[in-house]
Amino acid sequence: MELVTWSQYISIIFNSMDTHLSIVSFNCKGHSDDRLQYINVLASTYDVILLQEHWYHDFDLPSLANHISNVQVYGSSGMESTDLLIGRPHGGCAILISDRLKCNQ
Repeated sequence: MELVTWSQYISIIFNSMDTHLSIVSFNCKGHSDDRLQYINVLASTYDVILLQEHWYHDFDLPSLANHISNVQVYGSSGMESTDLLIGRPHGGCAILISDRLKCNQ
């Protein structure tokens, strides 16, 4: 997964083919099948989805893209992948950008 700077996100967003941009924020409070289904519904409606608390490790983030249709996923884990997880998972944020947007990279 390639890291993208904030200015590159802004460039991607404002190169949209549409005249409007729809953005939604969602606190996942973990990951499960019902949350993935809900994010798929959001992805069919919004151009950009801001996710918090997805609880994925960095090495698991590509699997998020496999479950959500027609989006590019950029994100980070709230946990160190080298640390032994004690207790429940926590943290993480991601930006999902619809493939409907015209992106120049």
